[in-house]
Amino acid sequence: MNVSIIIPTYKSPTLLEAIESVINQSNLIDFEIIVVGVDEMSSMSRYKQVKFVNTEEKCPPAKARNIGSTNSVGEILVFLDSDCVAPIGWLEKLIEPFINSDIIAVGGGVKFFIDKYWVVADNLSMFHSFLWTGDYKKVTQLPSLNLAIRKNHFISINGFDEKFEFPSGEDFEMMTRLSQLGQIIFSPDAWVFHKPQRSNLIALVRHSFLQGKFSTKILYNDKNIISKMLFNRISILFFAVIFALVRTIVIFSNKAALKYFYVFPAIFISKLSWCVGAFFSPWHNKENISDKSNL
Repeated sequence: MNVSIIIPTYKSPTLLEAIESVINQSNLIDFEIIVVGVDEMSSMSRYKQVKFVNTEEKCPPAKARNIGSTNSVGEILVFLDSDCVAPIGWLEKLIEPFINSDIIAVGGGVKFFIDKYWVVADNLSMFHSFLWTGDYKKVTQLPSLNLAIRKNHFISINGFDEKFEFPSGEDFEMMTRLSQLGQIIFSPDAWVFHKPQRSNLIALVRHSFLQGKFSTKILYNDKNIISKMLFNRISILFFAVIFALVRTIVIFSNKAALKYFYVFPAIFISKLSWCVGAFFSPWHNKENISDKSNL
């Protein structure tokens, strides 16, 4: 089974660490490494194993992943973020479920260092449902930072929606379409260390704000009348504090998250920032929502 590992990048201080962690994976699996973005450090030439696709300017992750898939030869596409570091054995565990031909996508768990307050808060806020401590199970959604997909299925749905200009829910939007084609599995043992550079409150707030501003496209594409009633500017503004508090409580209802209860205030702030971003979402404009030319 041939695998193409695609890493989108832009000014990532952990890119080389991510690449080397992939290079060190078992040679039992035939894989290629494709890095898409800008080589700010002029370091790609040192890696003969890496196929580098130079976009010459900043490229949104959704578009970069699509470019990587176009330049790939593998039957399985693995998407790994440039701020993720994979332990030895990660790739084998991520690919193993594909022995079952009914499975079309597999996502691995997210692990993080617990000695940095803002890193813990950011990871719990965004990936609380995909921790390395979770259970192996069927799901309908997976994040793209540690994700494997059969290439033919990825191509059949036209990949990621490139209208997402920021990393802000483009993975969940894509998975919504993909989930209609076959089984999707969460395999927590195939975890990676996620090392985001959000090291202070401002960075956390900005990240959550952008998530809220752009990821709400998914909600507005939802035909559920309740979703449409709840996620409009008036409702979001009026219920922001309640929504943020409920979402934070839900995160800590997971026993695995309770040990990090000390970041409760930070996660509440991040969810409140998400609501503010959602208030300013361009997807409130029906013309933007109805434009599905890239889907």
